[in-house]
Amino acid sequence: MREQRAKNLAQLVVVATLALVSILGGGALLAQENAGRQDNSGRLVTPSDSLSGSLPASDNGSATTNLSTSGVRQTTEYQQAMAVAVRTAAARCLESVVSIEVIGAIGSGEGEVERDAPGSGVIVGKEGYILASSLVSARPSASLIVVLGTGERYAAKVIAKDEHRDLVLLKIDAPNDLKALDLAEASAGVVGQTVIAVGRYGGDRSPLVSRGILSAEQRLDGIALQCDARVSPSFYGGPLIDLYGRTLGVLIPAVAEGGAESSTDWYDSGIAFAIPTDVIANKLERMKRGEEIKRGMIGIVARSSDPYSDGTEIAAVRRRSPAEQAGLLPGDEVISVAGLKVRRQLEIRQALGPYDAGETISIGFRRGEITQAVDVTLASTIPPLEPQRLGLILSEQEAVERAKQAGNTAQNGSAEAEQDPTLSPETLANEGSPKEVEAKTKSVSLVIDAIIPTTPADGVFIRGDQLVSVNGALISDGDSLRRLLISANPKDTLAITVIRNGSSVDLQVTTQTIADEALTRYPRGWGGGDVTSQETTELNNDEKKSNQENAKEKNPIALNADVQNRWEVSQWKLPEASNAAAVAAPKDVIETNRLGLLILLMNPGAGAPITALEDWLESARSSGVVVCAIAPEDQQRWLPKEVDVIARFAASLAKQYSIHPESVAVATAGALAGGDGDAADAMALAVALSQRQLFHGAAVSTKTQPPRIRLLENEGQGSFQLMLSLSPADELPQWAPPLKRAGYPVVTGDEVDRFSLLRWVRLLQVL
Repeated sequence: MREQRAKNLAQLVVVATLALVSILGGGALLAQENAGRQDNSGRLVTPSDSLSGSLPASDNGSATTNLSTSGVRQTTEYQQAMAVAVRTAAARCLESVVSIEVIGAIGSGEGEVERDAPGSGVIVGKEGYILASSLVSARPSASLIVVLGTGERYAAKVIAKDEHRDLVLLKIDAPNDLKALDLAEASAGVVGQTVIAVGRYGGDRSPLVSRGILSAEQRLDGIALQCDARVSPSFYGGPLIDLYGRTLGVLIPAVAEGGAESSTDWYDSGIAFAIPTDVIANKLERMKRGEEIKRGMIGIVARSSDPYSDGTEIAAVRRRSPAEQAGLLPGDEVISVAGLKVRRQLEIRQALGPYDAGETISIGFRRGEITQAVDVTLASTIPPLEPQRLGLILSEQEAVERAKQAGNTAQNGSAEAEQDPTLSPETLANEGSPKEVEAKTKSVSLVIDAIIPTTPADGVFIRGDQLVSVNGALISDGDSLRRLLISANPKDTLAITVIRNGSSVDLQVTTQTIADEALTRYPRGWGGGDVTSQETTELNNDEKKSNQENAKEKNPIALNADVQNRWEVSQWKLPEASNAAAVAAPKDVIETNRLGLLILLMNPGAGAPITALEDWLESARSSGVVVCAIAPEDQQRWLPKEVDVIARFAASLAKQYSIHPESVAVATAGALAGGDGDAADAMALAVALSQRQLFHGAAVSTKTQPPRIRLLENEGQGSFQLMLSLSPADELPQWAPPLKRAGYPVVTGDEVDRFSLLRWVRLLQVL
């Protein structure tokens, strides 16, 4: 007892000294700690240094010291006091920190981290319970070995997994009681305070520490702390502590959504995440009983594509989901989650994030003028999405533009598009239901531009129809309709109200599943090279005439020979990117937003992109799809860092040309019939699945060896298709069904050539 009191007193003296030093000359440095400064022996300490023997501290915060205005300078006393404080704090928990070795893992890892690095763990029960990160159990293995600080080695078995927080509970049979972390002594933490990551490295059990600042709370949808300590893979599973040695959380491998293709890609980056200790303490007994913990799912799809924009309206409710069972409907506006008020979709995600499957929460919502609340029991799984389509090409038009087009089409004598010539709010407000009046008079409306032949929409809708509602819910933009169709039941019959010729018309249409065969025909009205020979044969003379007139209005590149001929292949440069690239694109700006964009990844050593694109120029021009070929920086292989480079190429091209945001895809030459799988195919999948906000399709060889990346379930927020050159009778490659189970349509095309591939890209915009 005396020894413990003396140890506590010594630590308080150290911390008090550190505070005094900060007041006298180092205060500005507490929140600004540099990597690679000297310890009290004069040795330079770097992020790779480890603790051993006398426990030298590794100071590797990520921020820089500001010495400009106040004249504050880092003092030797501050360095010494901080080093002592870090050593003392780490020493308090090191006895409870272990190293974990994975022996005989099967299959390829998620990356270099998962393949090569041992992990850490913390003792959370004197009976031999060890909490570690999910990396140690990510792949089947012959055995897991826990190495204590004393060097003792024990085989471990998996007791339970917390898949929601990327944690796993192990159990070893140790002959003596172990020193467990005191979870009851957990610290809540304050953003801006100094924190220390602690771990052990491999067989020699070398202790590791890395210092930083607690940057944020409630990260990763509300489940994690974030700090700027630079942590190597061996830290995952180790504790994050404060300067008193109190445990704040357990470190996990994680990246923000869309931040990287692998959960370990941000290691040693100055961005690290930890699950708070109080949450672990709350879940631990369940895990000791062998209960698996999974993220709670509710099954609502947001109307807005921007999670930061104001508004919480539900665009769709997923079938057989907790939201459907609770009676939530499209059009409902969520106002609270578990008692927390919400104003935007991001806040809904943050409020839902901490809850597990099986837990019941209250959802407050507004339906019309009535405010209600329902209890919802969250589920671990929801039937995967089977995205649907109608076969429509839509545009959002302003009222002035609608009136102008109505006048033009009436002048041309088109029976399909005769509109009320006044279109004034005063006239329209005198007839129809409130929803119809709102749809007629609102400044922006969703108008049908074209219809794909032989789809469910063909023969039901006509060009110029203005969409009002689907199943009673107002539809005001293409994103909300797309989300509704992504989440719809297969072959669902929808009740759709449109404004046609100034009057309300109620229609019924049965949806079509996107998966399986690709669309093979362009819409009538795109004309010229966009009309297949089959369609040309089928159209009668009147239809052909109408088709040509519409093409002039809607698709100038298809009919105007001068514009068609002004496509060329040229070099394309991206600042700070050393990849060679070329683009087949129009020389001049085209007044349409209907073009597609295909990023064509080349295999290492396959030659110059500008040469490769010569074979694509004609198909790109006639299909209305800009094609950009990109070669790897290293002519031997594609590198993980190039995922971001490829995305930047696509973003720059989409900005330069009139690209429809949904008609953006990535592919390889192997996607064509008979193509072999190569490095470019694996890279294309990695790019598409990690950058789904930008890419809405990927086409690769059926012989692809897919990369090991995180496959996030499609929750209805965006569309994505995988295109494969297969006949309907062919079996999918083994790696494709998991994509379907995650809610991503796998589309097949028989004997895919350049023209059919680019047609698929351009028609990704079809709803």
